[in-house]
Amino acid sequence: MSRRSSRPPAPSVSPPPQAAVRAAEFMLQTFEQRRNQLIAKATISATAASGLIVLVLQTMLQPDSTRLAVRIIASVTVLFSMLSLLEGLNITKKLSKRSSRNRSRTHLLYFGIFARLDAQGAVAALSKIDEAQYLAELAAQAVSLAKNLRMRYDALGNAYRWLALSVAAFVVALALQQAYVMARVSPTEPD
Repeated sequence: MSRRSSRPPAPSVSPPPQAAVRAAEFMLQTFEQRRNQLIAKATISATAASGLIVLVLQTMLQPDSTRLAVRIIASVTVLFSMLSLLEGLNITKKLSKRSSRNRSRTHLLYFGIFARLDAQGAVAALSKIDEAQYLAELAAQAVSLAKNLRMRYDALGNAYRWLALSVAAFVVALALQQAYVMARVSPTEPD
């Protein structure tokens, strides 16, 4: 009677297929494109919020030409626009500056490693990596970037919601302002 070990046999280590490496490289490229799109969208949102703030300040917050209700709604518009602007600028700032707190200083995909190497050192470092290590590095980078992008796209959604609320408040303020102007201009009918 033979004794069986309770441990499963160790899996044989074989290099990852080239398709897995290409897929991981493609994912990283796609995530980088999404990152650039996110920066552009956050910049557009921040620009729109800034423009709306300027428009409201120029047209609505002049005490002699508007009623108190219109000025209050215009102030709410500015507040919502400021929240959208801050959210958009925060997204852009965080994406423009890469965080290195979770990166090992030995990962070759971290650009700081290559900045310290000369050409011969880079060749030597790259030649030490096998395909399994390369795939693991690509996968770690892709997962990290995907999580970061998900969080930033959620923040962009918040910026868009604040901007939509500010536009809605601006439309209400414009309508009230127009009604106020029309009431002042239209002649009163005699009884």
